[in-house]
Amino acid sequence: METSELDLSRIHGFTSWINMRLMPFEQGLNHILTDLMKGTNMKMLLQSVTGTTTEKIQSFEKLSPEQIRTRCEWAVKHLKEHQVIPEDVQVDARLFAVRSAKHVFDLLWRLVEHDIWFLWERIDFLLQDEAVALLSVPLKEKNVCKVET
Repeated sequence: METSELDLSRIHGFTSWINMRLMPFEQGLNHILTDLMKGTNMKMLLQSVTGTTTEKIQSFEKLSPEQIRTRCEWAVKHLKEHQVIPEDVQVDARLFAVRSAKHVFDLLWRLVEHDIWFLWERIDFLLQDEAVALLSVPLKEKNVCKVET
């Protein structure tokens, strides 16, 4: 089956976005649909997005399709618990686990939306001219405020 030009753009775009997210872990993907559920890629993505680790999700190597589906359910639950995606977001873990492009892309778009919202909420802080002020408050805090200088 031939991949559409739109799907190829999404694959390249989401792969690039995830690779930026995975930089601190010195990991990277070549192809979002084939590599996300290999090794510890999903675990590192969750850690990157939520700032926390989960013991339930480790490596995806040597797991049965049912075990992969369960890990996908756990990943979505972890994202909801950390308010990265809204509670009302529905993800078909079975289709996500078999790497259905639509389901993977839908969830990844929700994660990109979260990044956009995160930056928007902090844009005034991030646009400061003085590097000292930018480095004085950790960005991981929920309520980042301007530092008076």
